[in-house]
Amino acid sequence: MPAIEEVNLVGKIQDLSDVLAIANAAEMPFMTQVKKGKAPTNTLVEYPIDKYDDARSAGVPDGKDADAFEDAQANRALVYSRLMKQWRNPMVTEFAEDITAQAGDSGSKFNQAKATKTVELKQDWEKTFLGNQDSAPQSSATVGAVARGMGSWTQTTAQADTPTAVPAAYRPSSAQIYGGAAASFFEDDLRALLQARFENMKQRGDLKGFVGTLIKNQISDFSRFDVISASKVSVRRFEPDSAPIEINTSVDIYHGDYGDVEFFLDMFVASMKDGHLIDMNMVELRPGKLPHFEALPNLGGGPRGIVSAILTLANKNPQAHCKIAAS
Repeated sequence: MPAIEEVNLVGKIQDLSDVLAIANAAEMPFMTQVKKGKAPTNTLVEYPIDKYDDARSAGVPDGKDADAFEDAQANRALVYSRLMKQWRNPMVTEFAEDITAQAGDSGSKFNQAKATKTVELKQDWEKTFLGNQDSAPQSSATVGAVARGMGSWTQTTAQADTPTAVPAAYRPSSAQIYGGAAASFFEDDLRALLQARFENMKQRGDLKGFVGTLIKNQISDFSRFDVISASKVSVRRFEPDSAPIEINTSVDIYHGDYGDVEFFLDMFVASMKDGHLIDMNMVELRPGKLPHFEALPNLGGGPRGIVSAILTLANKNPQAHCKIAAS
């Protein structure tokens, strides 16, 4: 018996949802929280740094006249940051903008493209400021200046960008950097980082930790076990209650003798084994231009423009931070 079968139908209407899902809508906790400073007046941003002399306990003999004097600015130095420009450049053809209907679009495709590229530009800055790259001046008409990332700010040796290298007296100590295996990062290692920072800064810190997934896993394990003589001793506790029992293994805030750290998962650190413990009072954005859109002339091919920003990260004291660069 002849029948109309679904498999043989011609001209079937496509069932395409009008909702566009973004598969990798990552958060940007560093750019969300970092303070904005004043606009720079030079492409090389300079700021002074100073420290107190070490304390002394020697006495002065009775009747001795002062015969030696001290320079109260002997420890002063300059720290430098380079401005960097980044952009994302959307364009949509006339047929795409004015003719073709597309699922997931509500209105102008060019407006949607501008919004997408603005988010991507902010992700670029998150990746830049949490990266390991050193700063560098513009080297040619095709290679622009680069801003220094936190991984370079917190190294113990002089940076390769000699004019902007951090003075030796203001670099973090090697004890402020964890370089062991990610799977071996335990609470004692975090405490050691904060202790080394305290010994340099002479004060506790209220830090923000921007970490990759592998380091966050290790930190959350602080709530599950402790390591004693290479064995794991359970520290998880369940309290009976009338309500359903919940398992909570997340550690988002660490309170310690040498400082407190609030942790944030960040997908833009250089590696998921990396992390930066940052004193947010010691860093700020210096915006030449905050992210903005500039329209370009439509020369016949369709609307186009530039989403760009000119920024640098001022690091007022690199000793104020710690770094996890696990293997």
